[in-house]
Amino acid sequence: MKKYWTVFLALPLTTFFLTACNTVETDQNKIEQPNFQTPSENENDHNKEVIEAAISTDIQFSADNYTFKLKNISDKSVTLTYNSTQEYEYQIKDQTGNVVYTYSSDKMFGQMIVSKTLAPSEEYQMNVNTDYFSELEPGTYTLEIWSMAQGLANLKTSITFTR
Repeated sequence: MKKYWTVFLALPLTTFFLTACNTVETDQNKIEQPNFQTPSENENDHNKEVIEAAISTDIQFSADNYTFKLKNISDKSVTLTYNSTQEYEYQIKDQTGNVVYTYSSDKMFGQMIVSKTLAPSEEYQMNVNTDYFSELEPGTYTLEIWSMAQGLANLKTSITFTR
C-alpha cells in the first residue's frame, strides 16, 4: 500500500516541477519586441494616392507583342515596391465582360520585396506574357492590365483585341 501512495504522490509533484521549470525557461527565452508602429490607414491611403498620381500606365501592341508601360509623370523620383517577382497582373474578358483568363491563375511567383525607382519622366516597360492568347476561341476580347506595385492596383488600363 505504501508503494501506491508513493507513486500516487510522485506523479503530481513531478508534473508540478516540470510545469514550474518550463515556465521559468519560457520567461528566460522571451524576446522583447521593438516598439514598432504600423502606419495608420490614412497614411497608407495617402501614400497610395501620391504614387497613383505620379504614375501613368499604357499598353501598346506591335508585331504580336504587348508592352505594358509605367511612366513617372511627376517631377520627383518615385519608388515602386513589389511584394513578389510578379510585376503585373491581367485579365482577359470576353465580349460580355466575363473573365476568361487571369494571368496569375496558373503561375507561381517568388516572394521577395523588389523595388524600382523611376526618375521624373522615366518609363518602365514590361513585355506581357501572351502564351495563353493562342488558346482563346476566335472572337473579340479585352485585355485589362495593372501593375502589382504597392499602391497601383487601381491604375488599370485596357486594350481590345481580336483573335
